[in-house]
Amino acid sequence: MGQFGHTFREVYNIVDDDPAPREEVFEYAMKLVEEKWPELKLQSVEQRQKEWSNVNPKGDKRVCNARMKRELGLQLLFPDYKSGLKSIIHQIQSPFHCH
Repeated sequence: MGQFGHTFREVYNIVDDDPAPREEVFEYAMKLVEEKWPELKLQSVEQRQKEWSNVNPKGDKRVCNARMKRELGLQLLFPDYKSGLKSIIHQIQSPFHCH
């Protein structure tokens, strides 16, 4: 039973409203980290791409959460990867010790 006494038999995709290639998301995250902690020495995205290429050789799948929004009337707290990553980085006081 669902929270409101309904039995749910549907599957809903819950994804970012701004789908982007993995490399773009990691580049943006690295930019945020480097801006907040310029003293850190991070590997370049190009160096990391060699490792990422083996993670999912078939590529990323693109899905849409429009049905979830339409049928359930939900809105995401962080609708895109940029707002979500900004929130995460903002909350971290030290890159070496997270609370």
